[in-house]
Amino acid sequence: MRVLQFITKAEIGGAQVHVLELVRGLNSQLSLSICCGDSGYLTGQATALGLDVTVLSTLRHPINPYWDLRAVAELLGVLRAQKPDLVHAHTAKAGIVGRLAGRLAGVPVLYTPHGWSFSERSSWARRAVSLPIEWMMAPLGTGIIAVSAAERDLANKYRIGSPGGTNLVYNGISNRPLRTRTKEPCSLPKVVMVGRFSAPKQQAVLIQALARVCRVVPFLLLFVGDGPDRPVCEALAGSLGVSDFIRFLGDRLDVAAILDDCDLMVLASGSEACPLAPVEGMRAGLPVIASNVGGVPEIVLDGRTGLLVPPGDAVALAEGIQRMLQNPALAAEFGLAGRRRFEQLFTSEAMISGTLGVYRQIVEARLDSKR
Repeated sequence: MRVLQFITKAEIGGAQVHVLELVRGLNSQLSLSICCGDSGYLTGQATALGLDVTVLSTLRHPINPYWDLRAVAELLGVLRAQKPDLVHAHTAKAGIVGRLAGRLAGVPVLYTPHGWSFSERSSWARRAVSLPIEWMMAPLGTGIIAVSAAERDLANKYRIGSPGGTNLVYNGISNRPLRTRTKEPCSLPKVVMVGRFSAPKQQAVLIQALARVCRVVPFLLLFVGDGPDRPVCEALAGSLGVSDFIRFLGDRLDVAAILDDCDLMVLASGSEACPLAPVEGMRAGLPVIASNVGGVPEIVLDGRTGLLVPPGDAVALAEGIQRMLQNPALAAEFGLAGRRRFEQLFTSEAMISGTLGVYRQIVEARLDSKR
């Protein structure tokens, strides 16, 4: 089976890590290639795996009819040259371009949105644009994979695609041994947030929470990731007088090793589908405090593997951090429970098995229709 993975950007992000986990797990079973709109983390990693990588110079993130139609034409050429059995499109723009080109080429296209643009926390203007587009594009595709039940339910609520036609496959990451943490004498507890500095991650809310807690329970806050909002957050830390308690680490490829040295993970996002950061935290045996949005409650169980707080609420987030840091036994209990939950639901093996099942169902149905 020949499968083309199609995504808009190659930057470090949850959707790109998802694609990389997929191709690593499926590379021995399928003939895979990758196509995206620029070069970066994903294309570099895919090239190192020996995969065929194509960069579409016309694929741009903002909606622009001129460039979008050129991207459809360019992708159409790729499909005619590679003749894949299936295209798996990831994120909204790739979903639009991929399904249009796939229909013209006669190639089935599976779509994973990685978070609907018309979620309840999106602006009315964004919903007014994105919802009609998803309605129009759905009949051109061959199926949808939702990475959380919340995302699947939202598709059903707004009648995106056929009733019951959205498959649920949780994001997963590769397993690794749980390491024993050794703390240096008198060292500060370490709290970490992993995510790109752009909407909807809201690192600023975590900085505001830090300012409320650090004078009572001092800790070191580590930010892993980069992006356009980083200078704003650095300035906010300075204005609140908490810069000494924060380390901005930028994009890193050793996230797992960083988490092994931390005590608590926080995700302060305003919206999410099925984020990988708390899954990474649970794999490392960390308690997780996260915003109660989207598919996050399907990952973090409130009062069992961590704490859920209202999005944008720096006070509630500060209280949760203080509670965890002042109760190490409870934090350890949550961390071990989170590790067990990761092993049960969020491994790459489970994700790959579920995704491969959807691939086979689509391709076999297509073959049956030609007989």
